[in-house]
Amino acid sequence: KERLLASELVGHDRFIEVFVKCPIEVCIERDPKNLYKKALNKNKTILRLAFYELIFLKHIPDYAVVNEYVNLARKKSSQQFARQVNAILRNFLRKESLPDPVKRIKDTAQQISTVYSFPLWLVKRWLSFWGADEVRLLCAALNTVPEFDLAINEEKISVKDFKLQLAEKKIKFNQSVNFKNIITTADLQTVHSCG
Repeated sequence: KERLLASELVGHDRFIEVFVKCPIEVCIERDPKNLYKKALNKNKTILRLAFYELIFLKHIPDYAVVNEYVNLARKKSSQQFARQVNAILRNFLRKESLPDPVKRIKDTAQQISTVYSFPLWLVKRWLSFWGADEVRLLCAALNTVPEFDLAINEEKISVKDFKLQLAEKKIKFNQSVNFKNIITTADLQTVHSCG
C-alpha cells in the first residue's frame, strides 16, 4: 500500500524503487541524523514495556498486553514492526519459563545486573564495597514489591465488605494487628483498578 501511494504521489514514471542490502550496524554508522538509532531505541522501548507488563503486571490479561503493544508499535513505528512485536510477544508467552541468565552469563557483575535489573556500573560499584553475596541480597531486597497499608473508610464501606471484595478479586492482604480498619497488601495496582 505504501509503495503504491508513494508512486501515485510522485508519479509512476518518476517512482524508482531501490532495495539496499546492508547490515543495520553500517546503516546506523552512516546515518548523520541518527534516525536508525532513534527508531531502534523506540522499538526496544516498546518491547521492554510489553515484557515488563507480561512478567510483572499479572492483573492485566496477556492478550490485552499483546494487543495494546502491537497497536502501539503500529502507531509509533510501522506495520512491519507491529507484526514483529506480535510474533515476539506470542512466542514469549508460549515458552514455559524465562531463560536463566545465571547459566548463560559468566561475569558476576553482568549476571547480577541482568538478573536484578540494575545498571552494570552500579553493580560494579557495590561489588567494590561488598562481596557478590551481599550485593545479590541488596538487589533482591530492593526488587521486593513493597507492601501498602490501606485505611478503610467505614463511612463508605464496612471492613467486612471491603475484605469480601478483595477476596472475590483474589487480592492477597493481611489484617492489621492493631487496627481493625487497616489492611496490608502488596497488590495496590489491582486494588486501585477495582475502584
